[in-house]
Amino acid sequence: DFIVCVDKLALVTFEKRRLFFGEGVGEFYLRWVRGGCAGMEWLAEGARRLGSTDDTYEVLKGGLFEETELWALIVATILILTLGSLAAGAGIGGGGLFVPIYAFVLGVGAKAAVPLSKCTILGAAIGNFVSIGWSRHPHADRPLIDYETSTFMQSGELLGVIFGVLLNLLLPELLIIIFLAGLLSYNAVRTLRKGRTKWIQESEQFEKEEKSKDAASGVELAEASSAVPASEADLDHVVVAYENKEDDGQEKISGKPERSPELQKLYDDAAAQFPVWAWSIILLMTGFSVVYAVIKAELLSPCEPGVYWFFYFTPVIVLGGAMYVIAVFLNKLHEKRVAHGYEYIDGDIQFSVEQLKKFPTVSLLAGVAAGLLGIGGGMGIGPLFI
Repeated sequence: DFIVCVDKLALVTFEKRRLFFGEGVGEFYLRWVRGGCAGMEWLAEGARRLGSTDDTYEVLKGGLFEETELWALIVATILILTLGSLAAGAGIGGGGLFVPIYAFVLGVGAKAAVPLSKCTILGAAIGNFVSIGWSRHPHADRPLIDYETSTFMQSGELLGVIFGVLLNLLLPELLIIIFLAGLLSYNAVRTLRKGRTKWIQESEQFEKEEKSKDAASGVELAEASSAVPASEADLDHVVVAYENKEDDGQEKISGKPERSPELQKLYDDAAAQFPVWAWSIILLMTGFSVVYAVIKAELLSPCEPGVYWFFYFTPVIVLGGAMYVIAVFLNKLHEKRVAHGYEYIDGDIQFSVEQLKKFPTVSLLAGVAAGLLGIGGGMGIGPLFI
């Protein structure tokens, strides 16, 4: 029990201070520690879960299907499949939809719904990757997945999850529900506003294109009605133009500079379907997170607070360092591309210093939301990307 550990630690420290400073100082210290715990019942209640088995998560340890009514399992399954499909189409994990279903339909509670939501999101993420992992970008010769952005965001999200999980243990269920409702409401309003703006812009663009097509059709009809038979010289010109076409059917464009070897290498690197550098970093960060979780759960205890809490925050060094290294790499890559004339397309994220400063805060908050509320991060990051 965590409180027992704290009390034992306070008694040991009391003896040390009594022997060194005297009876009065040692007694004051002991009362200060115990009084602080008594005055922060909610924090002590949450901290107790770090060192003991909490009944809040007991339902997840084998008795979920036996204790849940059949109709609730059927309804929850149908809702998860339906809403999960919609979430995948929208590019989000769907945690904001899964948590209420698990909490209120299955009746496991808001806290126990968080790890269930994470497991569901993991399966959805694997399915999404299998579907789009081999796809290519529709407007550029490169993968559909933006590995540069995803790798940079992953380090911040993994780091934020550490703090989110801790807050999930410490905070009461009511606060978790309030935070979840607030985040989803905020993102819903922002997304709807952005969607309305995009709809108006696309409608105007569509009307302009239709008008230009109609105008072009009218000009072509007018030219056709006034056209004269082609002369023999015109036919010769057509034959020469056809012979000058390249094998892919595109005409040679005179005066267009060829790509330098350095620029061509940049395009070739961007075209790699599975970039080695990105996958190496992602696998290393994932491996560290798995080993970290196993060691923290199986080998350490809050009753050894010095070692436990030092190890608990080691991801700040490891994942924070990874985030910094990735940021430096992406910034140098961006500067190199600009120097060699690399052409970005609409929607590309250019990793200038100003742009890089925005990502750590966004990814950390998305990770905190994932650990605290059970959402995968897409519901927080998606609207910001849009």
